[in-house]
Amino acid sequence: MIKNIALIILICLLTNDISAATYTTTSTPGTWDIGGAPTITGDIIVNHDWSGYDAGDLANYEGTITINNGGYYKIGDIFSASATATIITGTTGNFKIGGSSTIFNGATIINNGHIEISGSLSNNDSWGGSGTYYIAGALAQNGSFGSNTLGTLPIELVSFTAKSIKHKTILNWTTATEINNEYFEIQKSINGNEFNTIGTVVGNGNSSILINYSYTDTNSETAYYRLKQVDFNNEFEYSPIVYVQTNNASISIIQKETSNQFLIDGSGVYQLSLLSTKGTLLYQQNISIEGSRAVTIPVSYTGVYLLRLENNSESSFKKGILAY
Repeated sequence: MIKNIALIILICLLTNDISAATYTTTSTPGTWDIGGAPTITGDIIVNHDWSGYDAGDLANYEGTITINNGGYYKIGDIFSASATATIITGTTGNFKIGGSSTIFNGATIINNGHIEISGSLSNNDSWGGSGTYYIAGALAQNGSFGSNTLGTLPIELVSFTAKSIKHKTILNWTTATEINNEYFEIQKSINGNEFNTIGTVVGNGNSSILINYSYTDTNSETAYYRLKQVDFNNEFEYSPIVYVQTNNASISIIQKETSNQFLIDGSGVYQLSLLSTKGTLLYQQNISIEGSRAVTIPVSYTGVYLLRLENNSESSFKKGILAY
């Protein structure tokens, strides 16, 4: 797993049928979002201090995934590989598959780091390397794991919630088990994409009982939160993301059904921004409001959006669907 990274978002928009190519992270640490649910026949190379993430599934993969020392690559959904595919992890490389099933179909696996499979694994061939692996679901495999050893996850997170109370955001989470757990970083994002650490909470090392944790963000605002759990050996895992909407601001945003028309209440000069769920800025303008004002956003956009209204003293977010 990678160490602390400077979050740099590189979004590569892929089509459903991509010819052979190599997707390689640069030498600058950051986060690489391949995005979507593409079919990739080319190679993926994740270098040191990089975190790669594909939010969708990756089906019938035919290329080579190389996760070098310190690299981290996660596929958010189902993964299947053809017999021509190859997966290679360095000694501190980490490959994580978050979907309900993984099918290797005889692909070549050389694991000297860590492979974590959240669902089931089937059609597995013999592995090379001497790393660790973890499989949460059923195992129906034809080969062996060779010199690889079965590992354990550092924590079992039972719950993680965020609630706005009296101009504060209260984060609560509970673990059922902990192994080598040094601390949690509490990370916050306004757009749900770029996260910054706002605090830390010490872990309990090793435990097999329920343990409750809490953190208070005194700078309460509509935001996204996640936990970064760090081991004593500096390996880490991210929690699911939670979203909280505050009522601190004196401004409000009401959308007219799924149109591009909004009714905004407030008093003052604000910056109005329309963003995609990936944080891409689609439209921005400064507006003056005294009481209520009808606003039409001249953008042809279909899908989930974030509308942000802010000035130096307050901010408000509206999340919804545009069909315009």
